Amino acid sequence: MKSVHEPTLDDDEISDVRPRFPEKVEYVVSPEAALRAIAEALQKIEGFREKKLHLIRDVVRPLAPGVLQNVLKADLLDRVAFSYGAIVNFSGYLTGVLTLLGLHNSIDHVNHYYRLAVLPFIDLRVRAKIDKLLQEKPFGWKLWKWLYDRVLHSIESVVDNLVNLVVLGWTFCPGIGEPDKESGFYNRFVFGARCGFLDLGHFFNCAVIAYLYGRDEAIKRAESVEISQRKLRQKEWLQWMRQHTVLAPLATLFWGYSTSADTIEDRSSDWFGIELGQKMREHKNDGRIIEFFVAKWPQLVKGDLLDTEKESVMQKFFAAIKLILQVFRHRLGSGGKFDVSQEMKRFFARHGAIDPADSAAVPPGLLDETIHFYMDKYGGDEWHQFTSRGWEVVIPQKLWERAVRDTFIKNGEKLEAGALPIKIQLENGEKVSPYFREE
Repeated sequence: MKSVHEPTLDDDEISDVRPRFPEKVEYVVSPEAALRAIAEALQKIEGFREKKLHLIRDVVRPLAPGVLQNVLKADLLDRVAFSYGAIVNFSGYLTGVLTLLGLHNSIDHVNHYYRLAVLPFIDLRVRAKIDKLLQEKPFGWKLWKWLYDRVLHSIESVVDNLVNLVVLGWTFCPGIGEPDKESGFYNRFVFGARCGFLDLGHFFNCAVIAYLYGRDEAIKRAESVEISQRKLRQKEWLQWMRQHTVLAPLATLFWGYSTSADTIEDRSSDWFGIELGQKMREHKNDGRIIEFFVAKWPQLVKGDLLDTEKESVMQKFFAAIKLILQVFRHRLGSGGKFDVSQEMKRFFARHGAIDPADSAAVPPGLLDETIHFYMDKYGGDEWHQFTSRGWEVVIPQKLWERAVRDTFIKNGEKLEAGALPIKIQLENGEKVSPYFREE
């Protein structure tokens, strides 16, 4: 990963942008607690296609700073709800219009969320088409229904997986803390012997990107987020907002976002999340399914596939044959839901996730010392150098020796180098590889 030049800040700003890692010790949770939070988040969205979403009550307010809570407590706002179908249709039709105009790739914001809007909309349209076939039963409807059932089996599993990842990324929203706030939204960290501190917000948000776009594109996009956060710190309008009492609460959201750039666990958390997203892409050909439908989207918008009422019988027949060949060529129809909870359970076990309250694994006070180590070591000017460290896990020597190395030796385990390099920060500042093998 190439380093990115960091503009020089004055002394006051340097103290203000010290990396918050983590902001409070209680942000670090046991793997069991993280798994419970994951299971609860996934349980809340079961049957999401039939649910209504209260955006203010369930999405905006839990993430708002304390000073804005009273403003958002109006009963009228609580009663405003949108169905899943309404939200998907609005974003889908809007994206469809932009696609027909050729603007979907030229507008950055649309391009960024393009696939997130397209895939659920296709799923909704296929369901509507099947319902219509069952009601009207036109000529050849059984062939069409069989075909659309196969298509639906593929796309619905992709949408299920996608929604699960989006909800988990939102639940563990990076930069949002307040552990005593019973909102269900919180940034949390799990410490793993082979992955360092894992920011679950970064982890699941990068899993979404990798699932939609693949590993290489996800790495580029994850790095671009860090760059955009750094650039935001330099904006004059943000500095102006921070000086005004009325606008300051809103400015704190932007400032918190900007100063979370390049905290030491960001890229390693991104990396492991990307690995999860890539694994999900390979599950039941999900990546192939995603690319198939995204490539088909312009045709779907024009009605070449989903709106065939104006075609003749022969046109419909040849269109069906063509789609059947495409379906089998892309091996669609093998879709299946990915079990995120079980995968995370295996992930924590594989990477030696440690319970911070377990005095046998983490001696009392060690976690606090480790966090203070990071805060002291990578504050101020040295933090600017550390922002360009690349995609690796850095663990303090003291933590490694007392909480990681000894645990592996005690259990008779060996460490072998993985795809992501782990470095141990010695007391003298030198970074060394921790991997060792018995001869």
